[in-house]
Amino acid sequence: MDCPRCQQPFSERTGGEGAYRSSAFTVGCPVCRLRFRSNEELAALSDRQPIAIRTSPMVRRAETIPFACPHCQTTMERLRLGWDELPEATIECCPYCANIVLDDAEEQRVLALYWAAAPLAKTGSIEPE
Repeated sequence: MDCPRCQQPFSERTGGEGAYRSSAFTVGCPVCRLRFRSNEELAALSDRQPIAIRTSPMVRRAETIPFACPHCQTTMERLRLGWDELPEATIECCPYCANIVLDDAEEQRVLALYWAAAPLAKTGSIEPE
């Protein structure tokens, strides 16, 4: 499978770091550092509860893209996320398994959005996965 941004082959590594995800696998591009992450991994990085990103109010725009999910081969969607005055992030998300493809800068913006939107998950405005 090739990276959707630079067309270099993705590399795959099994056995994720940390006890919370002992059977995790990491898929990424060694050239442009685009990474494949699960929603649970992002939540763990942000120290927040997972958020159903595809159905959250953070989504400003969604479109189908010609890229198969590295995990389940479902056609992915490109989502533009935003929250209040925070910088927007554009990510690729699988509508079936909810895994996400993003680079380092996008990951930092998504983590900031998680921090801003996570309190709503407790009130029921955003449904946790």
